[in-house]
Order: sequence, then C-alpha cells, then structure tokens
Amino acid sequence: KITILNLKDINIEEESAKTVADALKINATLTQLNLRMNDISIQGVVSIIEALKNNKTLLKLDIGNNSTTIECAKAVNEMLRVNKALRELNLGFTAKGWLHKYKHVMGDKGAEIIAQALKFNKTLKCLDLSGNEIIAQGAKALCEALKTNDTLTALSLAKNHLGTGSAKTFNELLKVNKTLARLNLGCLLYTSPSPRDLSTTRMPSSACKKKK
Repeated sequence: KITILNLKDINIEEESAKTVADALKINATLTQLNLRMNDISIQGVVSIIEALKNNKTLLKLDIGNNSTTIECAKAVNEMLRVNKALRELNLGFTAKGWLHKYKHVMGDKGAEIIAQALKFNKTLKCLDLSGNEIIAQGAKALCEALKTNDTLTALSLAKNHLGTGSAKTFNELLKVNKTLARLNLGCLLYTSPSPRDLSTTRMPSSACKKKK
C-alpha cells in the first residue's frame, strides 16, 4: 500500500488534478502527498483541497508553488473546519521565479479567511503561507487567530511584505501563545526554547522543516 506519493514538478494539468482529488476522497492509506511546482490551475488546487473534507488519513499536503488565490483560501477555510487528520499544509511560494509565474496569490484577504479557520481547527500543526503577498493586515488576522489556537506549532510567512511593524504584532502574540515553536517571517526568526522575542536572526528555510 502506498503511503507517500511524490508528484512534484511533473506539470499536472487541471484534469489530472481533478483525478487526484477524486482519489483523495476515497483513499484510506496515503499519508503524505507532494504536488509542489506543478502547473495546477486555480480550480485544480481548489478541487484537491476540497477533497480533504472527506479524507481521514492524509497527514501532509505540499501544494506550494502552484496557483493560490482567495478561492483557494476559502476552500482551505472550509476544509480545516471539518478535517481532523491533516497535520501539515504547504501553500507557500519558495522557488525562485515561481512568484512571477503565478501572480494570482491569496494576499491579505486570503490570509484573513484562513485565519478564521485556525480559530476552530485543532489538528493542523504546520502551515506555510510564504510568498503569498501577505502584508500587515493579513499578519494581524493570523496573530489574532493564534491567540486562541493551541495546536499550530510552526508557521511560515517568509517572502511576504509584512513590514517592520509586524514584529511587534507577533511579539504580542508570543506573549499569550505558548504553543508556536517555529515562526518564519523571512527576516526574523523565533524558535523555542529561546526567549519569546523576535529580535533574533535570519531563517533560511521553511518553518515546517525541523532544524538539523
């Protein structure tokens, strides 16, 4: 039985993405799926995320470096409210050049939509939203959600335009949130058990990756 499936960078088209989505609705063995760096359309991404409403085994989904929009964020919101299995979700843009290839990203509005789901979800532990053109407003919404979320342990917002004022916003979060252990803001890094203060060093990798 296949438990880990890597379909990274194989140019998956919309029809193929829908086939993957249909399989996820009934599959009971797959725990990790990598769809990173494919030409998956917006609707294809939405179809795959919506399929996880019915999936009870997938623990890790990497669908980064594909098209992500507000429609995608809405699908994530609805999925996270009902899915009780998923532990890691990567919607980030990290590879050089892909940020320019896919200009339709979720932005602040999408971050706010996902933040609403984080107030209710009790299973997701790692979320990567890097490179989605999120600025201060989206960062603030995520922080508000994480003040009551006691499950998420890793969050990446690297390659966004958070502004220096966001460091203060996240410092306020870390005063009350005792669960978040890895926070990647691109130019600022917090990792426990260091002091809960974002006046620390640069972070070169995704928040979802453990330090070696």
